[in-house]
Amino acid sequence: MEDQLPQDFLDLIGLEDEVAGCRGFQPCIIPGLFQTEAYATAVIQGGSARPPSEAQLTKVRVRLERQKAMTGRRPEPLHVWMVLGEAPLRQ
Repeated sequence: MEDQLPQDFLDLIGLEDEVAGCRGFQPCIIPGLFQTEAYATAVIQGGSARPPSEAQLTKVRVRLERQKAMTGRRPEPLHVWMVLGEAPLRQ
């Protein structure tokens, strides 16, 4: 799996255990920490109607595993403050 992900992304994942919170502004898309499997697959596929490739499925699995890790952290889950646009909420 690691050979399918950029090193910068792997470095970011490695730092996530050390943060207590994150903030963001995402006007056009639901952030990865809040995406369902179907939404993440559609975003990663870029709207393609073809079945997802193995590399794309790996990226979806990694995204969903990161969600579990961030919400199940002990002693406290990640504190997230996020400003979202109305469009992705309605789509």
